[in-house]
Amino acid sequence: MSSNAKIVLRKKPNTKGQYPLAIRITKNRRSTYQYVGHYIDIEEWDEKNLRVKKSNPNADSLNKLLSQQLSDANKALIDLQYEYKDASANQIKKEIYSSGNSSTFFELAQEHLDELEVSEKLNRLSTDSALISYIVKYHKSKQLSFQEIDERFLKKLMITSKLSTTLQRLQ
Repeated sequence: MSSNAKIVLRKKPNTKGQYPLAIRITKNRRSTYQYVGHYIDIEEWDEKNLRVKKSNPNADSLNKLLSQQLSDANKALIDLQYEYKDASANQIKKEIYSSGNSSTFFELAQEHLDELEVSEKLNRLSTDSALISYIVKYHKSKQLSFQEIDERFLKKLMITSKLSTTLQRLQ
């Protein structure tokens, strides 16, 4: 059976009275929604053309975002139909929107450490465990997303590690 994706304005307002924009994925008359993360007033939605009206100050940007996300969803639907032949609306949503972005650095690091332990690479395990624990101590949280690891973060980490190494030598 066919599946499709469509831009919609959900009918449940937030506390400010604005309505969420979403991509609706339908398969076998069952729908699931992926919210875009933006809200607009109901008067700013063009139901006929499925677009944000020009009365919204961010109309052009929102319409570009919506078209891009709809295009991505449709491309992913075609790819999934080609690969799997049959999937539910929720399975399609999970496949389209569940990239590795939700995993934190420490979740993947723990998987790596577990694999090293299973394969009995104990020298590598102790070295990598020490590095990861140092990053935990530096970041002060285990909620480090990959988007946060940029050049600036790495430079500060290196500076801090050099400082701590120098301080340890002096003691």
